[in-house]
Amino acid sequence: MHVKHFAAAVSSDVRRDEYEADRFGRALRLAADGDNLIVADTERHRVLWFNARTLHRIAQAGQTDVAGTAWDAFDRPTAIAIAGAHAIVYDAGNQRLVKLILQEGAPQ
Repeated sequence: MHVKHFAAAVSSDVRRDEYEADRFGRALRLAADGDNLIVADTERHRVLWFNARTLHRIAQAGQTDVAGTAWDAFDRPTAIAIAGAHAIVYDAGNQRLVKLILQEGAPQ
């Protein structure tokens, strides 16, 4: 099992060319717990963490539209479960479970 830490810092600077990165793919998996909402964006090879009340994106794991095998990459994340600041993601393309932990100030 791999452990990833999310940083809670989000840049407020958004350029027009970055709007495309904000769009979701066609296959999504959602899980929520309290103020946390986590989205496995299967086709775009990433997992996004949101504040469920404000829908403000807190963090992202995986590079948008880039499948990978490294510990910090995903290849079609397809199932997700969340409990507080912890989540488990099934990364189907890599046939592995990945544990995610949301921590303020952690490397992204």
